[in-house]
Amino acid sequence: MTAELYDAAEGQSPTDRAENLLARLNLQLAAMREAQPFWAERLPAVIPLKSLDDLAKLPVLRKSDLVELQTAKPPFGGLTGRPTGGLRRLFVSPGPIFDPEGRGPDWWNSAAALHAAGARPADVILNTFSYHLTPAAFIFEGGAEAIGCPVIPSGPGNTADQLVAIAQYRPRVYVGVPDF
Repeated sequence: MTAELYDAAEGQSPTDRAENLLARLNLQLAAMREAQPFWAERLPAVIPLKSLDDLAKLPVLRKSDLVELQTAKPPFGGLTGRPTGGLRRLFVSPGPIFDPEGRGPDWWNSAAALHAAGARPADVILNTFSYHLTPAAFIFEGGAEAIGCPVIPSGPGNTADQLVAIAQYRPRVYVGVPDF
């Protein structure tokens, strides 16, 4: 990682980036079809994608459909290729939607976004997303860890204590909702 770019992909030409994304996307879609009957039935007509414009041909999975799938076949509706016992964290988002988090560095791939927003190694990050049943706090913490940033895991609330932590740690990066 250079001081300016997070990784080599960030410095690719638009054409090379599109080709790389298309190749990785086709590998992911093929793996999904192989791992789960749901995806094998849902994706056969569009695989492999010939261009990124073909993304428009992918079927939409609506939130209401996801709730139905997860209710019929708990916990994830048969959409994951990993058994529940092999996951790192299990979340419940509004809906309810049951979200799996696998194992591995920067599982949610948020480091590149944090880097693009200006986070650099050793920057202290104040994360005010809730460390609770939803994944947002962990999404950004994983990215911060991948960059090499310490995180103040504040979550919402405890404003007076957070002000003390801010005065002491002097975070350079804020992660959270704009109205906190």
